[in-house]
Amino acid sequence: MRKYLLPQEGTFYKANLHAHTIMSDGRQTPEEVRELFKSLGYSIVAYTDHDIFVDRSYLAEEGFLPLNGLEMEVNGINYGRGWTDQQSCHMNFIALDPNNLTVPCYHRTKYLYANAPKYRHLMTYDETLPDFDRFYSAERINAMFLEGRNKGFFTTYNHPIGSLE
Repeated sequence: MRKYLLPQEGTFYKANLHAHTIMSDGRQTPEEVRELFKSLGYSIVAYTDHDIFVDRSYLAEEGFLPLNGLEMEVNGINYGRGWTDQQSCHMNFIALDPNNLTVPCYHRTKYLYANAPKYRHLMTYDETLPDFDRFYSAERINAMFLEGRNKGFFTTYNHPIGSLE
């Protein structure tokens, strides 16, 4: 007998809530990511490049919804080593409102990863706030999640096993 996780009737959407592009450490442009996921039956993709938060609404089309987001990480005491041999916390921030384009937990000079420096000038941040320093502690990580939530983001904890958590 076949078991269904979802009701057999209704409208359902296939979504990926963690995708990278060439704007950080991915291999494809945002447009190529859209086409790839559409070809696999996805109708929603959250663009969550490392530390790059820009408007992706231009990618919207009939049957496809891009979500604006970013991935941030907080590394353990071995900062600068490969992330596969240290504890790190990777988290996604996905804007609940497509018009919310102000990056949370922003730092003006740190946390530039892969291709991020090329695109940082495209981001909007609250210039009245001090730089948000990231350091590895439960309190600081929780503060980042809370900051994201308070600023209108859906936050998720990414790949905890791969981050040695």
